[in-house]
Amino acid sequence: MSSPTVKLPALCITRVNRRVTDRIIYGTMERLLGKGCIDFMEMSPRTDNRTGEFYYFVYMTFNEYTAKSLIARSPSIQPCVMETEHGSFTTSEFQEDDPIFHRITEMLCRLDTTGEVCVEYRAPYYFKLRKYVKPVRHANPEPRILPPLPPLPAIDVAAKTVDEAVSAAIAVVVEDGPES
Repeated sequence: MSSPTVKLPALCITRVNRRVTDRIIYGTMERLLGKGCIDFMEMSPRTDNRTGEFYYFVYMTFNEYTAKSLIARSPSIQPCVMETEHGSFTTSEFQEDDPIFHRITEMLCRLDTTGEVCVEYRAPYYFKLRKYVKPVRHANPEPRILPPLPPLPAIDVAAKTVDEAVSAAIAVVVEDGPES
C-alpha cells in the first residue's frame, strides 16, 4: 500500500504589510505544514488606490505531502525503526507527520467551507489565506468605426442666456451715455 498523499491548491494572501518579508512567510508555512512545503512563492508589490499605502500580494504553490517511509536498517544504526504494514517508519517521524497531515486536511476543509484560513505568524498578527483564482482577462475589443454624430440643433435667437442679455444691456447704456 502506498502512503496517503495530500496536495494543497494554489493559495494567495491578498494583502501583506510591507514589513513582512518572504522569510517570515516561508518560516510560518514551514512550521505549520513541514519543511519544504512551498514549491513556489511570488510577492507582487501593490499600492492601495484609496490610501496610497504600499502592500504585497502573495501567491504560493505547494508540494505534495506524503508521510515518508524509510528503508529498515540494523538496530545498531537506527534503533527507532518501527515496522508497519505500510512500510518502515522511524517512530519520531511517524509521530511528527501525523499532526501535519491532520493540519493540511483541516486547512483544506476550512478553505472549502469558509473560503479563507487565518494563520497567525506572530501574535496578534495573522495572514488570511485564500484559494487563488486566476483573474479573467477580457479580450481587447477590435477597433471599429463609429457612426457619425447627429447634427447640432439650431440655436434659438429668442432663447439667449442671461449673460448675453446683460452684456447687451450694458452695451446699450455705454453707447447712449449717462443720462443727465
